[in-house]
Amino acid sequence: MSKAKLISMLLLIGVTLGWGVSAITTYSDNRSPLQHSIDWLSTPRKINAFSLITGEGVFNNQSLKNHWTFVLFGYLDCPDICPMSLALLSQFASHISGEPISDKVQFVFVSIDYKPQQVQEVKRYAQYFNHSFIGLTGEPSQLLSLAQSLGVRHKVALDKDRPLVSHTPIISIIGPIGLLMGRFKHTLDVQLLVQSFLSYELAHEEISSLKGQMTITGSAISSARSKLSDSVNSTL
Repeated sequence: MSKAKLISMLLLIGVTLGWGVSAITTYSDNRSPLQHSIDWLSTPRKINAFSLITGEGVFNNQSLKNHWTFVLFGYLDCPDICPMSLALLSQFASHISGEPISDKVQFVFVSIDYKPQQVQEVKRYAQYFNHSFIGLTGEPSQLLSLAQSLGVRHKVALDKDRPLVSHTPIISIIGPIGLLMGRFKHTLDVQLLVQSFLSYELAHEEISSLKGQMTITGSAISSARSKLSDSVNSTL
């Protein structure tokens, strides 16, 4: 690769990064980023090993690969935040349905009040808001493993034989390689959600592509150096 082309590529990476950051983290007022836009993490977080149950089988770390996964923790009798959050995600799914990325986005509702007989009920509850939504539940230890990775707190207690359930009211976004990338609240406007996600996803795709090109270029240079070395040695 010529010096000019290398400089152009580095400049393009800088522009891409700069554009992505400005489009994602600029806010016009003093409200929390979680209320006004997606809070994209500067350093994505690893997701602990987990295994939960769907109406079709198992959902685990492998289920996250090659998808953008939106995750909401909640419970079936949640009176307000859970339905509002799922309604927002349903609107978001409709808005991006015509985008190329739409088939790589999945939406997951995790019910924390686990009962083995409720697996199908959790599935029906999630799909009431959108037929593509995935309903999950599982053993407390597995729920805790995923929740801790996402920074979600939840608690299930009994009060006069009635369950009292509390949970962090945020929606988490896990990226295609299974890392926590961002989060937001159910109060976010759907148009802002769509704009923030599509801008970030595009920047992420372009950076990944550039990294791949630079890796190929680096391999080609290494291969050329090796051949040159072999050629020089053979003439000595």
